[in-house]
Amino acid sequence: PQIRELKSNRRFTLICDGYDECQQVNNLYTSNQLNEAGQWRAKMIISCRSERIGQDYKDRFQPLPNAAAAHGAAIGQLQEAVIVPFSKDQIEAYIHRHVADVNPPWKAKSYITTLENIPNLMDLIKNPFLLKLSLDVLPGFVDVDKIQELSSADITRVGLYDRFVEHWLECGKKRVGNQDLGRRGRVAFDSLVDEGFTANGIDFLKRLAAAIYKEQAGHPVVEYSRFKDEETWKARFFSRKDENRLLRQACPLVRSGNQYRFIHKSLLEYCFARAVFDPQASSLPLSGPSVTRRGSVSSIFSFDGQTAPEECDLIARHVTPNSPLGWRSFVDEPSILQFLAERAQQEPSFKQQLLAMIEHSKTNKDGRIAAANAITLLVRAGMQFIGADLRGIRIPGANLSFGMFERAQLQGADMRKADFQNIWLRRADLSDSQMAGVRLGEWPYLQEDGKVWCLAYSPDGKSLAAGMADSSVIVYDAVTWNKLHTLQGHMYAVYAVAYSPDGHQIASGSRDGTVRTWDSQTGADILNIDDHTGTILAVVFSPSGHQIASGGCDNTVRLWDSQTGSTELTLTGHTDWVHSVVYSPNGLQIATASRDKTVRLWNALTGALGSTLTGHTGVVCSIAYSPSGQHIVSGSDDKTLQVWDTQTGSLRLTLTGHTSEVNSVAYSPSGHQIASGSGHQLASGSEDRTIRLWDAHTGAEGFVLTGHTDGVESVAYSPSGHQLASGDGTVRFWDVLSGGCLVSLNDADKSVGWLAWKDGDAGSHLAIGNDNSNTIRMWRVTEDEGKPCFSLQWSWPHGSLNIKDANLQGACGLNRMQIQLLKQRGIVGEPISPLSMSAVGGKLISMSGIVSQLNKPPKRELSDGLAEEPSAGDAEPEVALEGDELAIEE
Repeated sequence: PQIRELKSNRRFTLICDGYDECQQVNNLYTSNQLNEAGQWRAKMIISCRSERIGQDYKDRFQPLPNAAAAHGAAIGQLQEAVIVPFSKDQIEAYIHRHVADVNPPWKAKSYITTLENIPNLMDLIKNPFLLKLSLDVLPGFVDVDKIQELSSADITRVGLYDRFVEHWLECGKKRVGNQDLGRRGRVAFDSLVDEGFTANGIDFLKRLAAAIYKEQAGHPVVEYSRFKDEETWKARFFSRKDENRLLRQACPLVRSGNQYRFIHKSLLEYCFARAVFDPQASSLPLSGPSVTRRGSVSSIFSFDGQTAPEECDLIARHVTPNSPLGWRSFVDEPSILQFLAERAQQEPSFKQQLLAMIEHSKTNKDGRIAAANAITLLVRAGMQFIGADLRGIRIPGANLSFGMFERAQLQGADMRKADFQNIWLRRADLSDSQMAGVRLGEWPYLQEDGKVWCLAYSPDGKSLAAGMADSSVIVYDAVTWNKLHTLQGHMYAVYAVAYSPDGHQIASGSRDGTVRTWDSQTGADILNIDDHTGTILAVVFSPSGHQIASGGCDNTVRLWDSQTGSTELTLTGHTDWVHSVVYSPNGLQIATASRDKTVRLWNALTGALGSTLTGHTGVVCSIAYSPSGQHIVSGSDDKTLQVWDTQTGSLRLTLTGHTSEVNSVAYSPSGHQIASGSGHQLASGSEDRTIRLWDAHTGAEGFVLTGHTDGVESVAYSPSGHQLASGDGTVRFWDVLSGGCLVSLNDADKSVGWLAWKDGDAGSHLAIGNDNSNTIRMWRVTEDEGKPCFSLQWSWPHGSLNIKDANLQGACGLNRMQIQLLKQRGIVGEPISPLSMSAVGGKLISMSGIVSQLNKPPKRELSDGLAEEPSAGDAEPEVALEGDELAIEE
């Protein structure tokens, strides 16, 4: 009866900690039958590392509409919170609590002194688990009495984990040794102690972590049934054998029923990294040092020349045939990469192993997975490959972003699907290399003769219109970035452009006082509307596309029939320039913002003035409707934002905090996901060099995003709503949940005037208009495991793709857009274009939508998803496919 009572009339909260460790993909409410008719009524609190849950994670956590409706709950009730890094005050408060509760060897003052004096340690422990781990091991790690030596201490993340695991095993040995183990147990324990209990424990953890990644792809929870799994790999760790049982008790593992896992996922990742390379187990002799052309000392595997025959034996000795790095790609495992990169920085013998793996791939294609992982690690560890002989290496899928490869010899290298974002390849030789699917992170820029005043994407994202200072409107193909049309007819600069909702028309407004419409397909001039008596500052289509609204320096807003150009209504009332005109989402209302310090709301059908929103004490610079249309936000040079009710005209909220004028405001988008944050957040950009995020319902200020060095002229949410772009002289990308800066794209001309997003299957793309350099730059913004592709985890002095004077003669697999970008960046030589025609065996093969069947052995798929090349004895040329086009590589 009590259970039935709870089920019928009570609700409970279910806490799921460490969701990323269960690897569930179904909706948690559905799989647990929560909130369904006749089932338990519950709310869930779920914790997870954000980089582990992928891009479309919200569907897994959002209560289903029918379930929510069944209990009268509103759809979209998913709420998210991000745990920001601990502040210095929070760390100190935790230390005082730790000292009071645990009574460790140190007092709080000793901990704080150590953290303040060891470089970078305070930043390292802003993570809760690392903070707890550090407090456990620091007393045995450093001598706090020798404070003058602390500033030179080099403590890394992997070093902390080394000490923590050893400390845990030492404590575990004492705990297990004090138990009543029985005769057999005591014999097993004494044997482990004689051999080195801690060393045995580390070996056990390494082998277990490696098995978890090899046998179950890193899924952290191991289920063991004695009868079912007695003959499987699991028995090596979870059988009733005395030694295994004692080590399990001493190791940082937890058991729940028949399930075992590490106490924290990062410990599994650390132990796997230690299985890849253990400094205490490494016994390979170091090769003699040599001075490289870079003037630095390194091993013989510095790639300064071709491998001499006498070095082949050393290479074979350094390459571990069964290295876990050869199992699969770990390029997308950031925590494992960080552990291993720190090892490579500290351990010359590990660095030699990685270099040998890369060298080995030149002659053995089976080594390409290990080589791709190896070079990714070395780049991340900061190794420079200046002038390196990398001819013929096979590193498909490697992450080379921010790597230094100046003058590197990469002829014939297999770099398919590699990440080249912000790579330095100046004067490198990439001739005849394979580059299909490489990710450059940047799109070509469109160089024009005059300033770019405004940008607009077509609704389908396939074209981009730019209003120019030279009076033209230029339309680009947003796939190839070929110029489709140059629309000429205005006499002066074009300050506003807009696409019709169906994408068939473009409207433009100019300093010459006219509004023109154009056929977006043919470029034909359709209408020339000249009833305004001053400069046009704003132009917009109604959601139906039947009407155009324009506003400008004659203080009026005019509504036009988009087909005939006839003036339907003239909205008068403003006493100064009209800066901005927007339609409500349903098209029934128009909002206008003016230099007269007011926002006015108009009936779009009758032209009647509904409300005059007064409250700002300065020019209203920008306005935006909420996605529901129920509210509108205005930003002013009086340093405030104001949120208004669009039906009553009443002021709901005044948002204060900016210290200079507010240039741009934007609501987060609805996107295509339920509970995607639609309308819950506002963003504003100001001359005070900050962006502020606000709760649109309460007015509470969220994050203050700092970093810009000039006034913020524009802000724009990405189509997914996950990121925000802002522009001053640079464009910065921000995570709207954490407030963290994801990346900063520098522009030497220090002028970003317009930002425009589009969404697509290949990710989001951002167009940036530059007033000083007269350019439009295209950036691709993708997500990988829930994280944008931009990264500031490590950096070289360069800040963008540098490939000037690099030789790409005969490089194959690049698409037309990539070739265009590389040519703009100054490459030499001609890559093989997907549209090229090649002569093979005296026959001319022309490929355009037709695939010729060449007589060659079929390729078989390997574990990295790439096709294996035919053997050297096969005389037929290799065919590289690019969409429906074909290029031939001899």
